[in-house]
Amino acid sequence: MLACAADEIIMGRQSYLGPIDPQFQLQTSLGVQSVPAQAILDQFNRAKRECTEDRANLAVWIPSLQQYGPALLEQCEHAKALSKELVSTWLATWMFRRSRRRKEHAQAVAEALAAHEVWRTHGRPLDLVYLRSLRMKAVSLESDQQLQDKVLTVYHATMHTFGSTAATKIIENQQGRAFIKLSREVVVGMPRPPQPPQPTQPSNQEAPP
Repeated sequence: MLACAADEIIMGRQSYLGPIDPQFQLQTSLGVQSVPAQAILDQFNRAKRECTEDRANLAVWIPSLQQYGPALLEQCEHAKALSKELVSTWLATWMFRRSRRRKEHAQAVAEALAAHEVWRTHGRPLDLVYLRSLRMKAVSLESDQQLQDKVLTVYHATMHTFGSTAATKIIENQQGRAFIKLSREVVVGMPRPPQPPQPTQPSNQEAPP
């Protein structure tokens, strides 16, 4: 989503963006799971349809429906609308600002990126070729060798920093000002289990008369 607020997107051969469909963290009987908002809505509509067709299906659907908290369906609808609204606004403001039909174009791109029924998963990679098919301004990193060297230098330095320090997030600008988030190691002392009594060794000495 943040990449859509740029004038252009620079991508290498291994680079990709992902869909913008919102995800919800839900506590389920199997633990906390990340669930697409559209999948929640689709499942609820399927439950309504199957229970309407045969009321005996209600007993099967009740355990799943009980996991829906208050207003969850409304939250899913609002999250979907907000995701597309933000991306279309950013695209119209920046990347497509010189286009005569910038709002219409931006809306079409936002709809395409948010189509969960097309991508099936939030982790689906959207590469340079696909973004260009949407007429987004996507530039190949390999087309500028000097820029590629600089980007890869920053990338490798960052990976070495993550591997050899406690840093988990780094945000730095061109003026050398940085925000670095560090992980904190917590050592928890566990009580030592009680030791069983040691058996006494039999003595080889004879008892006095």
